Amino acid sequence: MKKSIKVLLAGAITAIAGVVCAISLFASTAPSKDSDDYYVIKSKDDLIWLSNEVNQNKNQYIKAKLANDIVFNSGVMTSGSTGATVWVPLGGTGTTNNGKIINFRGVIDGQGHTISGLYCTDTYLAGIVSMNLGTIRNLGVVNSYFYSKIDPSDDTAFSGSFAAQNQGVIENCYAINTKVDGEYVCGGIAAMGDPNARIANCYTSCDVSSTLASSASKYRKYADAICYYGDCGSVSNVFWEEGKKTSYIGAAASYTKAMAASGALCYNLNKGGGQYYQNVDSGQKDQYPVLDPSHSAVMYKDGSYTNGGSGSVVTTEAPTQPTTEFVTETTTQSQGGGQTGEFIYGSANAESKLTASDAALILQKVLNDGFKMPIEYRTSNYQKYIDVDNDGMITASDALLVLQKVLDENVKFPVEK
Repeated sequence: MKKSIKVLLAGAITAIAGVVCAISLFASTAPSKDSDDYYVIKSKDDLIWLSNEVNQNKNQYIKAKLANDIVFNSGVMTSGSTGATVWVPLGGTGTTNNGKIINFRGVIDGQGHTISGLYCTDTYLAGIVSMNLGTIRNLGVVNSYFYSKIDPSDDTAFSGSFAAQNQGVIENCYAINTKVDGEYVCGGIAAMGDPNARIANCYTSCDVSSTLASSASKYRKYADAICYYGDCGSVSNVFWEEGKKTSYIGAAASYTKAMAASGALCYNLNKGGGQYYQNVDSGQKDQYPVLDPSHSAVMYKDGSYTNGGSGSVVTTEAPTQPTTEFVTETTTQSQGGGQTGEFIYGSANAESKLTASDAALILQKVLNDGFKMPIEYRTSNYQKYIDVDNDGMITASDALLVLQKVLDENVKFPVEK
């Protein structure tokens, strides 16, 4: 009898502790909204509010933007990070089979910022989002830990940095110095995919593993650098770090730490449509690409990757002196439908060299004169407008992306009115 009372008392104490923890999660108030109806997330409390808003109020279509980098827990999270605040994924911790999960259909836009110190453990679905049917973009995850355990109701568990299960879009995102672990399916970006899902312009250096070690176990181990289980959907321009975990997805490519530090990874991400920056030979050196436009653009010159000189940063203004000079050609091309337009390849005096200042000049023409700015490959008739993030605006980073393509891929760079 005394033993039973002790057991009941221990259970009651645990339940009370859980209630206290739950109350603390509701302590934050709603952040403000911007003119585009996005909640502006500035702090750890704002992130907790966002989780509660989705999981308790079932607001599946919520839209949120990060206003700055956010530290959820200080330091690097590991399996032994006792005392850390536990992150509850947007959508909950359960599975679709038992009805515990809420599909996330909204938008999380990191705006180039990072979330560090996420600690998501002892849950069936681990990630920023549990079931993503929306969009996660422009976000970095660092110093974080994600772990999922087997759900006894359906014998599954899923862990991913951004989503446990992805049926939506994850683009322009990265995860570094992060551990993804669990008892079943684990992926550096997402664990489980879907034929309609999309992962694009991302990279990861995550340590990914599945902890079930017994070959006699009824559960199988799955662990992949990007996304392992099922059909991951469209995977394009995605890179994973060698030595962390191999990837079976043909659309993903590996890189080394040296390639990341040299600027090669950043450059190749942007060639494929990413929007990354990295201080290589200007400012404080970055070991990995970032999404923060206050860092420098990376270009290729004379066999190496460079920012084009000390202090070179992304800007909408033309530098007083060109930072790089590469020879290209000046021509007139005919556009489809019999329309002919004048194509400007460089500066106003039609010199045969394309410089960084020329890119700024062309950007100014686009912004001020309503010009179109396609890229036409010499080997095909493919054209692409440089609004790579589909936000309806042409930005300085878009112009720099086009400049990189011109310099490296031998493409034409017309401006057509």
